[in-house]
Amino acid sequence: MKFWKSLSILIEETLPEWRDKFLSYKDLKKQLKLIYPEKQQQQQLNCDGGINKRLRIEGPEETDGGDCASSKEDNEEAKQVNDFVKLLEDEIDKFNAFFLEKEEEYVIKWKELQDRVAKSQDSNEELMKVGREIVDFHGEMVLLENYSALNYTGLVKILKKYDKRTGALIRLPFIKKVLQQPFYTTDVLNKLVKECEVRLDQLFSMDEPSASSEGTELQGGPDFKASTESKARPLPGSKELAEIEHMENMYVKLTLSALRVLKEIRSGSSTAPVAQWIERLFPKQKVPPTHTPNTKDMSIVAEAPGFLQVFADGSVKRFVPEIVHPSSESLNGYKFKDVNIDPSKPITGRIFLPDTPPLETSIHLPVLVYFHGGGFCIGSTTWLGYHHFLGDFSVASQCIVISVDYRLAPENRLPNAYDDCYFSLEWLCYQVKCDPWLAQADLHRVFLSGDSAGGNIAHQVGIRALRSKALDVKIKGLLLIHPYFGSEKRSQNEMADGASGDVAMNDMFWRLSIPVGSNRDYFGCNFETQVISKKEWSLFPAVVVYVAGLDFLKERGIMYAEFLQDKGVKEVRLVEAKGVSHVHHVFYPESQATRLLQQQMAEFMKSY
Repeated sequence: MKFWKSLSILIEETLPEWRDKFLSYKDLKKQLKLIYPEKQQQQQLNCDGGINKRLRIEGPEETDGGDCASSKEDNEEAKQVNDFVKLLEDEIDKFNAFFLEKEEEYVIKWKELQDRVAKSQDSNEELMKVGREIVDFHGEMVLLENYSALNYTGLVKILKKYDKRTGALIRLPFIKKVLQQPFYTTDVLNKLVKECEVRLDQLFSMDEPSASSEGTELQGGPDFKASTESKARPLPGSKELAEIEHMENMYVKLTLSALRVLKEIRSGSSTAPVAQWIERLFPKQKVPPTHTPNTKDMSIVAEAPGFLQVFADGSVKRFVPEIVHPSSESLNGYKFKDVNIDPSKPITGRIFLPDTPPLETSIHLPVLVYFHGGGFCIGSTTWLGYHHFLGDFSVASQCIVISVDYRLAPENRLPNAYDDCYFSLEWLCYQVKCDPWLAQADLHRVFLSGDSAGGNIAHQVGIRALRSKALDVKIKGLLLIHPYFGSEKRSQNEMADGASGDVAMNDMFWRLSIPVGSNRDYFGCNFETQVISKKEWSLFPAVVVYVAGLDFLKERGIMYAEFLQDKGVKEVRLVEAKGVSHVHHVFYPESQATRLLQQQMAEFMKSY
C-alpha cells in the first residue's frame, strides 16, 4: 500500500484531536511536482543521461554547471525549492509543538496516576480502575511514539522523492537536522512508557493466557516479537536511509492495533483482563534480569534507532520490518519452507528450492548456506528483503539456498552465532538423507555466504569447516557481502572527519555482541588476531568479497581481501559496486544493482 494511503487510514482512525497534527504528505508531494515540471524533465538530462542541475538545501540557486535552463527558469526553480523547504520546516515546527505539549501533559499525568495508585492500595476496585487508566495512558504514549516514527518516515520518503526528482542530495543533511528535533528525541517518553510497564507488572499478573487479538498479527519471525515502541528510524549518520520502505506498514499496523485497544478500554465494552490489554499494546522480549527491575533501571543503554533498544534492566526491544510468512505456494520460480535446525536453542532456517522440470529431478544442485547480517543483534531470514533476494538467487543460480536464523546478541553473545551457524552444516549432513527438499543437494559443492555480520560468520564457519574431520561437506567457496570486521586500531576511514557517527554505531554493536570483558581485538572482530597455520590458509576455499562504493565498511572489506591474499589463500576476488550503500540488496532486492550482484554470485559458484 502506498505510504499516503496508509497514512490516510491512520489519520482517519486516530484520536480526533490528533488528525491535523500528522505530516501533510499530500501537500508536500503537490509542492514537489512544481519543481522541474514534467515538460522540463528532459532538459535536465545531459548528453550522458545524468542530471546536470543539482539543487541543494544550503542554496537552491547553486548548480553544478551546465546551461540546460535559462536564468528565469533557474529563479523559478529556486523559488519552488525554497517553498518546498519552507513547507518542510513548517511541518517540523508543527510536530515539535504538538509533541512537546503532549510530553509535558504525560509527565504531569503520570505523577497523578502514581499518587492515585499509592492511595488505592486498600481498595481492589479502585486499584483496578486506576489500572485501566494506566493501560489507557500507556496506549496513548505508544501512539505518540508511533506519531514520531511515522512523521519521520514520511519526511524521509518525501526527501527521497525530492532527491530522485531533482538529482540533488539533500536527504542526508536534512535528516541530520531532523535528528536534533524534539519530536525525534523520545527519551523522556521512553522512560515514562517503561515506568508504566513496571508499575503494571507490579499491579497485575502477566501470566494470564492472551486472547486472540489484532495484536497477534504483528509478531515476526523466530527471533523477534513486534514492539509498539516506535522511534522508527534508520541508523543516524547512515548513508542509506531507505530501509523505512520495508518498515512503514508495520508502524501503521501497530498504531491501528493500539487504537483498537484504546477504543475498547474507553468504550467500557470489553471484559478482557488488564493483562491482555498490556500484552496487546506492548508485547515484550526480555533478557532475564539479574535482579528485580525498578524504575531506576529503565534508561536506554544502547540503541540502533528503528531496529534495537537495550535497557539497563536487561530488557531488549527489537523492531520488526515487513516479513514473509511460510507458504506452500511456488512463486517467481521457487518454493520455500521453514525448518527447525535445533529447536532447543532455537536455531531455525528457511530453504529456497528452484522449480525443477520433471526430467531434471535427478540433477544435483549446489547448496548456498546464507547467514543474515545485523551486527549479530538484529535480522532474520523472514525479513522481506532477505526473502526476495535469496529466493530470486536460488532461481538465478539454480542452487538450493539454506538461510539460517541464529541466536542473537546481546542475549547470546559470540561465539554463539558461530556455533549455531556451524551446526547448520552438521544438520545439513544428516537432513539431506531424509528431507525430499534436499534430495538434489550436492554436498560436494557447498558455498557459505552472508552480508555484514553474516559475512563475518561465513568466514568463521569456513575456518571451522576446514578444521573439521567429521563434516561430510565440501566447502567450495565463500561469498562475503559487505563483511563486518573491526579492530582496536582505527582504520584511516574511521579516523576521517564526519565518521564519528558510523564509528560509534559499529562500536556499539561490537560491545553488544563480543564476550563481556573482550575488546575489538577479539578474534571474531579482528581477523588478524586469529591463529591459523600456513597450511590451513593454503587449503582455505576460494573467496569473493563484495564491497559497496558508498559503504562505511568498504575499507574493512578491502583489508580483509588483502589479508587473505597475503596469507596465501589460493583465490581471492574483490568486487566493488559503485554508487550503492551497505546491504543495498536487502533494502532494494529488485534493483538493477541487486540483479548484478546475484549474477556475479551465480557466476562465481558456477566456476566451482
